Amino acid sequence: MMKIVILFISCMCVHASQKRQQYITTTAGIPVAHTNPPNQGGGGGGGGYQPYPPFGQPPPLNPNSIHFVGAGYNLLKGNPDGEFWDKAGDDPGLLMTRKVLHVSQGNNPVELEIEHRDACQTSHEYNLIYNEKSYQQRLMEAISTSGSADASLRQYAFTLSEGYKSIKTQTNNLHYVFQDYTTLCNIGHARFKIHLARSDHLSVNREFAASVCQLPTTYNQSQYMNFIDEWGTHMITEVEIGKKMIMRYAARRNSYFSFLMNYTNPDVSKGGPLAGFPESLELDIGTFKYRSAYRTLVGTFHDQLGTGNTYMHDEVELVLATIESALNPDLWTYLPVFVSQRVCPQSIQSGLSVIRSNLVRALTEYPIYKGAQAPVDTPLAIPIVWPYGTYGLLKSKSGCPGQLTWSEGSRAQSTSVSFGNRQPHSDVTVGSGIVSVNFCMKERAFESEFSLFWPKGDYCIYKYSNCPFGFKNGSVYFSEAKGSSIGVLPDGMYRNDTTYGVCCRNDGHYLTEIYLPTSKPFYLFKNQHGCQHVQGMLVQEETITLSSDGAVNGAHPSIDLKTSSDQTTLHFCYYSKPPSSNGGVIG
Repeated sequence: MMKIVILFISCMCVHASQKRQQYITTTAGIPVAHTNPPNQGGGGGGGGYQPYPPFGQPPPLNPNSIHFVGAGYNLLKGNPDGEFWDKAGDDPGLLMTRKVLHVSQGNNPVELEIEHRDACQTSHEYNLIYNEKSYQQRLMEAISTSGSADASLRQYAFTLSEGYKSIKTQTNNLHYVFQDYTTLCNIGHARFKIHLARSDHLSVNREFAASVCQLPTTYNQSQYMNFIDEWGTHMITEVEIGKKMIMRYAARRNSYFSFLMNYTNPDVSKGGPLAGFPESLELDIGTFKYRSAYRTLVGTFHDQLGTGNTYMHDEVELVLATIESALNPDLWTYLPVFVSQRVCPQSIQSGLSVIRSNLVRALTEYPIYKGAQAPVDTPLAIPIVWPYGTYGLLKSKSGCPGQLTWSEGSRAQSTSVSFGNRQPHSDVTVGSGIVSVNFCMKERAFESEFSLFWPKGDYCIYKYSNCPFGFKNGSVYFSEAKGSSIGVLPDGMYRNDTTYGVCCRNDGHYLTEIYLPTSKPFYLFKNQHGCQHVQGMLVQEETITLSSDGAVNGAHPSIDLKTSSDQTTLHFCYYSKPPSSNGGVIG
């Protein structure tokens, strides 16, 4: 027993002597003494004393992405989504071989404070991308920046990346809307111990120092711009480790607004001219993003982007400081050694502060020098045009409605007509016992890339081919001695008798305003309760009474059938602009 005890004590003494041994490593090429073995200190590798030997307790295996810390980053050329929108890949702004700050190799660099979580801290978010500004804002969620010239650079972030240019083209020119659903798993964090730079002799990288020392103290724009191109606008000081997955969905702008008009109408209002049209619809994003409908994925699956996988973690968020921050004197305590090693000239010791000021100036000028343009924050809007589908309207005396080339037709009926107690605005002509009713017909369903579905409401239109989405079909029949037709007419039967096809809907309240083009007057059928209200238009009910028997089938507009007197009365709603300031009527 005594022998065993002595051996145990002897073993512990050997370990104690090892703990006191001094290990020699190099930092930035400079010999540095440590009282603990390298990569064995506490506090994330900071060299703290360990009271017990680490039996069975090796340091955590940190992912290689901790070595993103210290590298350069070009904020204008960068893009956390990758090189191009349909290829993904590495962030083009990462300059992994341009090490601004010296970070030791290995699993636990002494320059970094590293923290781990035992399990993922998960989160998720939804982003609506409808122009280049909204895309930039989504990308900035993965990057935090600071520094003297940061304000001049931040507004141009990512604008030189191919992915940004692609999104700009797709949203502005092709009128796509993207929805990103992002899931995030945070597993750890690493940061450079910048506040210990002077006391612990943390340093810039030797190669970076050599490049800085070649800059002239007299400002030369070309040389300083080349330096920024090589080393980046920023340096990475912190990195969040984990996994990130982005599921991207794409929809045409008219499809997205059709969804909005059906589910979140209160967040949509009338805007001004857009794309050559006099009126538009605008979405209030500030309000809409708090509604559950904001999370509804409207489009089709477009792409999947991400970093990390089932087995490995990678960088998911970066913290950056402008690169002139690397000229902080606390990071240059080895400057005399750099001079002795001929990395820097002797004269640089008095010129670093001047070079730092020049770098701030260069960073401020860099976006304009590179031809970058700050994104324009346009609203999510779409011009108001006539809705999608094929259909017909009663023609008014002022002609067919604007913003569309309508086909026209006329049906002459052998009957008499009266118009109630109001002066009619319809293009109905009467003469010699013949009544001619004129129509405006939309023959092609897709006349404009901005066309939406007809809005919910309580109204009817003439049928042509198929009823538009949301309508039910029916018909109105008139008996007469003879009739004739010319041009394009609503669906129906046109022999001696006349049968008009109609499309009706009653899925909304007639007092709830809908949006339709208002540049010229137009007609809708009255349906069940009252004339459908249209935003920006005055409405008045008008009737047309024909001296003939009538009948209805299926969904049909408001109609009065008086078989005893052979009279059939149709109820129409006439829409016109309110009186202008000079007292006239527009249109």
